[in-house]
Amino acid sequence: MAVSNPYKYKAFMSYSHAGDGKLAPTLQSALHQFAKPWYRLRAMRIFRDKTSLAMTPELWPSIQEALSESEYFLLLASSQAAQSPWVQKEVDWWLQQ
Repeated sequence: MAVSNPYKYKAFMSYSHAGDGKLAPTLQSALHQFAKPWYRLRAMRIFRDKTSLAMTPELWPSIQEALSESEYFLLLASSQAAQSPWVQKEVDWWLQQ
């Protein structure tokens, strides 16, 4: 009997678009293929924000929703990510939940 997973995403990927913009999609693609059965499109769903928008009140609720629907938090901890207000806000939210 299969166990139901209450999460929409296996992981939420938090990263700096400037510092990790090339690594993040490559890592996401690799995770999609990791131990993937032949009959499935991807092994797991990973949330990765593909926009590079400024932090706005309209965008933050959708980020919070994705965070709450994720089983794990995957932080690409580059020096640029350490300086990113977006990444810091995502880390803070995750730690508080």
